Amino acid sequence: MVRVPVPERFAIHKLIVSQLRHKSSSKPEKDLREAAILIEALVERYPGAIKDAASAVPKSAARHLARAIKALEQHLPATATLAWDILQTITMAG
Repeated sequence: MVRVPVPERFAIHKLIVSQLRHKSSSKPEKDLREAAILIEALVERYPGAIKDAASAVPKSAARHLARAIKALEQHLPATATLAWDILQTITMAG
């Protein structure tokens, strides 16, 4: 049996982990790219899912999430307006 994470929680996880990894590695950028792809796809199909997953983030990880959302500017296109609108509400709530 294999456990597969819920996509929206996995995307939030990737954002947070991207800020915890050693910056000399290529992994943080890969995490951000993967999170951007997931977020862009999820907000179109399940608009509330990302916001719900972000609301479950512990307070101790909230600052990492906020930094990661800022870092997404390089990976999530500006044309993904729905995704950016949702991410903006997450950073304002935190």
